[in-house]
Formats: sequence, C-alpha cells, structure tokens
Amino acid sequence: MGVGAFVVLWVFPALGIVGYHLWNAASPSAVPTTRYGFEASGTDAPRSDQAERLRELEKFRADGLVTDEEYKQKRAEIMGEDW
Repeated sequence: MGVGAFVVLWVFPALGIVGYHLWNAASPSAVPTTRYGFEASGTDAPRSDQAERLRELEKFRADGLVTDEEYKQKRAEIMGEDW
C-alpha cells in the first residue's frame, strides 16, 4: 500500500469529517443534526401528569428534602395548574 492509497483511504475522509463539523458549528443553528429521544430536564420540560408530580413532591417531603411550608406552597401551585 503506497502513500497515495493512505491519503485516499484515511486523510481525505478525516479532512471531510473535520470540515463537516466546522461547517456545522459555524452554521446559524449550530446544533447537531442527530436528535435523540430523551426529554430535556429542568423546568423547561413540560410535565402533564399532576398526580405523578404530587407523588414525587410527597416523597421529597417524606425524605426531608422540602419543608412542610415548601410542600404546601408547591402543592398549591401544582393543584392550581390547568388539567
């Protein structure tokens, strides 16, 4: 295998991959083209199941992660949301 074959099989594809990623990073959206099926975490992710949220909040209170006052405030907030 000569130098020419090495360039064709390894260097050119590597340069193409690097070029693609540079072009993608410089694009206005600058996001990867592959989307994965998991939801974002944090407050941006909508949660439609209020019962599950209430169970989770109760568990936090039972584990001592939130005070009774925080529990009451958050429970009222969840119950006040549209169903």
